[in-house]
Amino acid sequence: MIRCGLLESIWEVKINSEDDTKLTEYDAYFRNFADDCKVLPSSIAELSCRDLVKIINILKDISLTRDQVKKRIKDSQIGTKNENFAVDQALDRAINFAARTWLLMDISQWKGQQSLQEFVADNILLQSEQIDKRVLGKAFNMNSLDERGIKVYWTWNIAEHLSMRRDRTKVATFHHAAILKLHKESNSK
Repeated sequence: MIRCGLLESIWEVKINSEDDTKLTEYDAYFRNFADDCKVLPSSIAELSCRDLVKIINILKDISLTRDQVKKRIKDSQIGTKNENFAVDQALDRAINFAARTWLLMDISQWKGQQSLQEFVADNILLQSEQIDKRVLGKAFNMNSLDERGIKVYWTWNIAEHLSMRRDRTKVATFHHAAILKLHKESNSK
């Protein structure tokens, strides 16, 4: 089963394909993955799951710059069946898709000489600056937000978690907690 294979290949998690209860933890993630696959540009639509995992494994060396990642992908001949991979734009799209699959964030603004570690730090670990002096009570939850006219919406992008829309009527909530647990467990190995 592709789901079990991806979980094992990316996060080294072994799940029996018969264990539906364990796999359901990842339903939202795989729905998002399937939606992403449906809108892939033709230049990378034929990227195999095996090639996707190979790119993710290269990305796991977070000290590499985007340019170094591209070179490693070219040197390892990933996607050689796809002649579009010779085009830099297709390679960038494949890297963006692989990172989105693994990190659950948009890395399309990642620059060539910047390491992935630097990019993630610059885009996730931003300090929040509260402009207004409104304070939420100790019982900060979805109901208390709703009472203040703030709606909660789901996001696949970890960098958007708890960010507010400019009009301050909606707050994003990251909803792939099971994948965050996999990241935590794989980092502790």
